[in-house]
Amino acid sequence: MREILCGFSSLRNSRGDDALRLCFQMYDTDQSGCITKEEVASMLRALPEDCLPADITEPGKLDGILDRMDASSDGKVTFDEFKAATQRDSSLQE
Repeated sequence: MREILCGFSSLRNSRGDDALRLCFQMYDTDQSGCITKEEVASMLRALPEDCLPADITEPGKLDGILDRMDASSDGKVTFDEFKAATQRDSSLQE
C-alpha cells in the first residue's frame, strides 16, 4: 500500500507522458510492460472501498474499461494502448 500511496503522490507532481507512464506502472505490478485484468482487479481490491468509483464493482464494468483500452484484443494493455485510450476517451482519465 505504501508504494501505491507514493505513486499517487508522485503522479500529482508529474505532467504529460510522465504522469501516464507512472500511472501505467502502478497497474503493471509484474512489470511485464502490459496491464492485465488480473493486475487491475488486484490493485482495486487493495484500495479502501471509499476510494473506488461507485460503479466499478458492477458486473462487466472492469471488462468494459479494459476492452476500450485493449486495441489489439489480446487481453493485455500496452503503454501505447493505455495512452491512446486515455487521449480519446476522457472518462478513462479518471
